[in-house]
Parts: sequence; C-alpha cells; structure tokens
Amino acid sequence: MAAGRKFIDRWLPANTMEVLWLIVAARLLLPPDIGIAVAGRFCTGFFTGSVPVGLGQVRWAGFGILLLLTAGSYARFYRGLRDRKAMDQACIKGWRQKYFHGQGCPAYQYRSVASPLAYGLFCPSIVLPEQEYSDVELEMILLHEWMHIHRGDLWKKAFMMAALLLNWYNPACWLMAALFTREIELGCDAGALFRLPEGQRAAYAGVLLDSYSKMNRHAATAAGWLDGGLQERIYKIMKQKKISNKAKGCALVIACLFFFAAFTKNDVHKEVPDLTGRTEQEAKEVLKGH
Repeated sequence: MAAGRKFIDRWLPANTMEVLWLIVAARLLLPPDIGIAVAGRFCTGFFTGSVPVGLGQVRWAGFGILLLLTAGSYARFYRGLRDRKAMDQACIKGWRQKYFHGQGCPAYQYRSVASPLAYGLFCPSIVLPEQEYSDVELEMILLHEWMHIHRGDLWKKAFMMAALLLNWYNPACWLMAALFTREIELGCDAGALFRLPEGQRAAYAGVLLDSYSKMNRHAATAAGWLDGGLQERIYKIMKQKKISNKAKGCALVIACLFFFAAFTKNDVHKEVPDLTGRTEQEAKEVLKGH
C-alpha cells in the first residue's frame, strides 16, 4: 500500500487510501479467527500473523507502557488548555452561518499549540495559536479544522492509534500511522476546497504556507493543521480535479477486494472417513489415522 499510494491518490478519490488503511487497522485489531471463512488452503492470512508465544508478555508490556505514555501526553495537553482563551469574533459567527448554517464548535486560542488543531472525541473543539489572523486566514483554517470534525477524523485517528499501540513491535504499523495522517489531511483539504468558492486554491495554499512559516516549533503539542507532507498537500491542492464516476467505481471495487483479502481465512474441513463394512478394530485404526 505504501508503494502504490501515489498511483491511487493520483487517479482515484482522495479518501480511497484512507479507507484501505482503516481496513488494515481493523484487521490488526480483530483476532485472526474472525473473518470470512473460505474452503481451501490458498488463504494464508496475510494480515493475521501471530506473535510467538515467548514474546507475548513483551508485547503486552510494551502496549501498557505506550498506553500510559499516550494517556499522560493527552492529560498534559488538556491540563494546559485551562489557560485557553475563547474566540468570540464576529467573523467566526459568520463562518458558521456561511458553511454550516450556524452549527459549529467552540474555537479557542492557546499559546502552546504548534498550529491550529481539532481535539475532543465527544465534545470537539478547535484551538489556534495566539497569533493575528486575517478574516481570510481565519475562515480557511477554521473550515479545515471543522472538516476534521465533520468527517469523523478524530475517531479515525483514535482507531488507528489503538491498532498502532497493540502492534507497536511492527515497524510497518508506524509507517501505516504516518501515511494515514497524510491521507486524512489530504481528504480535509479536498473537502475544504469543495466548500470554498471557485478560484480559492492559490489562496488556500498561501494560507497553508504562511501558517507553516509561523508555526511554533517549540510548542509542547503536535501540529494539527500542518500535519502531513507540506509539498504533497500543496501539489494536491493546486492539481485537484474532479473525479469521474468510473474512478469512484474503481475505488469501490478496490476497497471491496481489499476487504475480502484482509478478512478471508481458511475453513479447511477434514474428509470424513468411510467406515461402512469395517469391523470395530478396523474403524478404530482408520479413525486413529485421521
């Protein structure tokens, strides 16, 4: 998937790779015994490799340590948000009315965030660094962060984080999490551009570049608005084109095939021995052989 993502991102809808990564994460979270049973020996369980018995305790110990570190990081972040300042500007109210018919979420400013980000699974909010923003910058940044909430990206990230923590020993899972973050940002850029008026691509890319130059690189929290490859995002923003129905159909077929490939498992039934006309001793010998 990592090798083929460039081809898929170029010809298929922006969220195709995102869906495929979520399928992989689901396979990694579920036990290998859960799947679509298919008779035959050709199914090798590509995504269902098990951990050697002797390393089981190491795996769960590592999972516990990483879980505690992650929980501590989030607790420190939320504790710092006590000093946040609510944004109640007229342009924010206009943004909510313009794009979401008055709906939205609270927006705050906080000095210790690297860049704008959305947070909170059950009560989502948006937090921005304490900087001066023009009306255009504020509109585009808030629209992008709201797209994360609108698309359920916070829940997707939590799902991917669970798969990563459970399979922390696998380097491919760390690559998966990094590329999944990129796909989420590309999907949000596409969603924001879809809602913006025509001819706003260059302005949107300019706001992204300006935010990157102002990013607080010494902040204690990760960058949300600036997650993902900057060069790749700008290229996709400027080269984004309408996806045909044929490409959407191909993406659906690929997702279905990938799902069956990930969740197919062996269902080999042993042949029932024929005991007709055999004595008790002969039957026991035949059954012993099976």
